[in-house]
Amino acid sequence: MFFENRAGLSAKFGNFLTNNVISRPLGCGGAFAAAGVRPLGSAVRTELLECLDPKDSPDVTQRIRNRKNEIGRVLESQVSSRESLDALSTLEQIRCHTTAKMVVRFRLSVFNRDLDSTPEQVPALFQREHGVLLFTPREGQHPWSAIARELSVALFPDEDPGRFAAGLKEVLAPESASEAATVLDELGFARLDTTVHKPPTPGEATGSLGTEASSSETIVPNSSNGVDTPKEP
Repeated sequence: MFFENRAGLSAKFGNFLTNNVISRPLGCGGAFAAAGVRPLGSAVRTELLECLDPKDSPDVTQRIRNRKNEIGRVLESQVSSRESLDALSTLEQIRCHTTAKMVVRFRLSVFNRDLDSTPEQVPALFQREHGVLLFTPREGQHPWSAIARELSVALFPDEDPGRFAAGLKEVLAPESASEAATVLDELGFARLDTTVHKPPTPGEATGSLGTEASSSETIVPNSSNGVDTPKEP
């Protein structure tokens, strides 16, 4: 039995999964998961059949990385701080490529069978094995909804991408990070500082206390009594 954790995924295999896929029950999804119900996405692989004219897209890669703080605000509202930090670390490894056209098919491996969906064009796809997020512009515009969905899949492969994608779209679509931050303010997302400050080690913290001499005196050894005394300026 599976949860359909991505809208329309089960329909790609016709009626084969009619009796084996359910919507996540409101209020008791955790109990079903504990009983062994898995997300459908865990049994489906996406195979890239055609990728026409792929090119590096440094502008989108940099946009994602430059908006780390805003992305962190969205993630922190949904998952623990530890999970958010891990996801932001993964974010630094993702590269974006633009393509003229992409065709994929979905392969379902279940009940000792492999089933393939009908090939179809998609606007965005994350390739985990390469750490690359591919996307195809539509009429010269970036498909931010699809990019946000695939970024969600990249960061949390076992979760429902819709849990994060709407917020991530609001982060990525504005032209500037300040505009994105304003949108998140209006939506009520808590502000966040994603800068990680390295705490001093205990030796560094205690070793620096009480050891600095005044700028008006210099300590020199006194060989007559073995006690250090200040030298007169």
